[in-house]
Amino acid sequence: MYFGPLTSLRRVETVLDYLKDFYPIRKCSTPRLVKRTDGCLFLQLGTCLGVCSGRVSPDEYKVYIEEIWQLLNGNDRIAVHELSGKINTAIENFNFEKVAQYSGYLLGLRHVIGKQRLVRSSSKNRNVLAVELINNELPKSKGTRFFIEK
Repeated sequence: MYFGPLTSLRRVETVLDYLKDFYPIRKCSTPRLVKRTDGCLFLQLGTCLGVCSGRVSPDEYKVYIEEIWQLLNGNDRIAVHELSGKINTAIENFNFEKVAQYSGYLLGLRHVIGKQRLVRSSSKNRNVLAVELINNELPKSKGTRFFIEK
């Protein structure tokens, strides 16, 4: 799985924050999925499903991972719609901190997903030619050279 090239670390971090806020994905710092017996703070806070504690099966957890995969592959209509709704609700409630947060998420998503679409749409090599008129004349070509007849 490869996503990129991504040129803005800040936008990528914003998207990661969005994913952590809106998806109950694993936030543990351990690199491998090891079953925890000592409890999980994120599970108790309700920000994680508790896959590390065995509270949810890997198949149930995989549903969320698939949603994130689809989102990062460009299927962002649902996420954009949900964020737009949350922005409107926050505006109605005069909660401008949330408006700023959700707007940042939306900008980050559009930036990162837009880059993905650009890369996907240009996966083939393309030849591009730009020609400038000189003295209102189109340059003539011979082989790979362009010239103006005098």
